[in-house]
Parts: sequence; C-alpha cells; structure tokens
Amino acid sequence: MVAVSPVVSRARRRLLIVSDGRPGHYRQSEGVAMALGRLRATVVDRVELRLRSQPLGRLLARAVASGLLSPSFALRLGYGHSTLPAAADVVISSGGRTLLANVALARLLGAPNVFSGTLRGLPAEAFAAVVQPYAEAAGKPRHVVALKPSPVDPDAMRAPEPWPEGRRAALLVGGPSGAHGFSDADWAGLRTLVAAPGRIAWRVVTSPRTPGEAADQLIAAAGASVEAVVDFRSAGPGSIAAALDWADAVACTEDSSSMIVEAVCARRPVLALLPSARRLRPDEAGMLDSLAARGLLARRPLAGIEPAEADRALGEARPLIANPLDDLARALAPMLGWADLSAAAGSV
Repeated sequence: MVAVSPVVSRARRRLLIVSDGRPGHYRQSEGVAMALGRLRATVVDRVELRLRSQPLGRLLARAVASGLLSPSFALRLGYGHSTLPAAADVVISSGGRTLLANVALARLLGAPNVFSGTLRGLPAEAFAAVVQPYAEAAGKPRHVVALKPSPVDPDAMRAPEPWPEGRRAALLVGGPSGAHGFSDADWAGLRTLVAAPGRIAWRVVTSPRTPGEAADQLIAAAGASVEAVVDFRSAGPGSIAAALDWADAVACTEDSSSMIVEAVCARRPVLALLPSARRLRPDEAGMLDSLAARGLLARRPLAGIEPAEADRALGEARPLIANPLDDLARALAPMLGWADLSAAAGSV
C-alpha cells in the first residue's frame, strides 16, 4: 500500500491515482493527471488495489455512493486493505474494478474525484467529473466528452516528418480480446508487413495481449525493414511512448482503442488494422467512427494487408492539431473547483 503524507502542500495539488494494474486503465488516469498538471503544480501518488469480486465491488460502491456504508469498511471488504492514503486533493481512476475505491476514497478524504470510463450503473453524482469519449455522454450530468485520456504530451515529443516524406512507422500489436478475434490470416498479415521489403521502416511493439506464439513468429519474420521489435514479455510496460516519439506515423491493431487514441494524441497519422472477427460495443464503434470521420484515423482489414497499402492508408489520415491535454484541462478545471485556472491550460 502506498503511504501518503498527511500534509498536503499548499503550493502543489496532490493527485491520487488508483490503479487496477492494467496499463489500458492506469494510463488513462495518468492522462488525467497530466492534464491537471497543465493547470498548476502537482504531485502524483499511486495505489494499486485488487478487487476481490466485481459484483461485490459494484454492490459496495452503490452502498457507499448512497451513504449506506462506511467508505473505510467498504474498502476493507472489497480490497482487503485496512491501511488507507491519508490525504489527496483529487482522486483519479479508470476501469470498473477501481470504481469502489474511487468513490470510497473520495468520500473518506473529502476530495473531488475523476473517473475515466463508463459508470456501470453508479450515479454520476458520486463523482466530480466523468470522462468519456462517447457522443452519447454529451449533456449527461458531470460528464466530459473527450478523447480517452492519454499520458502523451505531443508538445514534448519529436516533431514527426509529414507523411509520406516521413518513413518511420510504429506497429503496435495487440491480440484477442472480448471484442476481437484474430484469425491465422490476420497474424499472417502482420508478418507480411514486417517481412516484406518496402519504403516503411517499422518499429514493432507487442502488448500484454499478444499471444506468445504470435510474438515469436513476428520476431522470426522481421526483415530488413524492421528497425526494432520491442517484445512486451521482456521490455514490460512503457515502450509505446518511445515508439510514438520515434515514429512519423502509427499502425495499430484495432483491439486496443487506448493504443489508437494514444497514437492520435501524439499527433501522428494513424492506421487501424481490423481483425477478421469484430464485435465492438456500439459506443466504442461510434468513437472509432468519429475519429475516422474527422480524418484522424484510416482503417484497413488486417488479413491480406501489404506494405504498399498500409503506406497509402497512412497518407489518408491527418494528424491532430490541438493538444488534447489542454482541452481536457479546460473542461475539468471548473468541475474540480479550479475555475480560476481553466484559462491557463496551454500556457503552463
């Protein structure tokens, strides 16, 4: 358990990130923290909690939100922890397994809270702000409609060469998920991209979702066009940021909308590679459709993809112009009582 000092600095806002250990979730929380850091000096504390049971967690979260259960007791029941953070100015989390901790810690510490994601039946009034990328959230109480928060600051990154003058592309590889199934032809398409000679220089990055056998085959297939293969099994988390900074453009398998959004936030042209089996939730499909309609995302089937087709598709996508961190900071500031700072976003 992370111990947090009971003294909150007046000069800095103390942000507490509650994590379930999943990169796709805690990186969204890091994005929220980075956005708030655009407004004023902050210090970030983290605590990682493992929920004993998701149904129990939802029941306890509703009870805490309704004032029917002590926050500290609910945290002990849900996560098995009796040691609690002592102070925070804002509580931040993402992922359904952190909802209980988000609500309970906010109540316990008297701090406003931000959740990135869907609320799974909890009332919006249990949060100071809820960040969602879905058009359906527009107009809902306490909701902010924005790109999925990402700890990517394009202002701090290398300026990419415009495509197609640029030739360096990151290939972000995911794997099977609840909404996506990968066929043999899909994996063959990825191997074709990395094996065939072409104009593009690839940096391949696998993820926790990439099956070991598929990763091994990609590594074995990598040809002269591959600058490097970053294998998650040995490299661990954190490799995507370096790949985005290196790349002029990004191709990403569609199973990870978080990786796609991070690439968009990095102000690179982005190509989504679509596996054969796709069963996206309507809100996720709508979010990706919106990115495509804005010209920020090109899409191609993964099976049968060739390097020349990937090159053409990347030329269709245009990079984002704004910095999403500034947009998110401006939206969150008044919801957290930082209204006097909202105009400063982008000037810090």
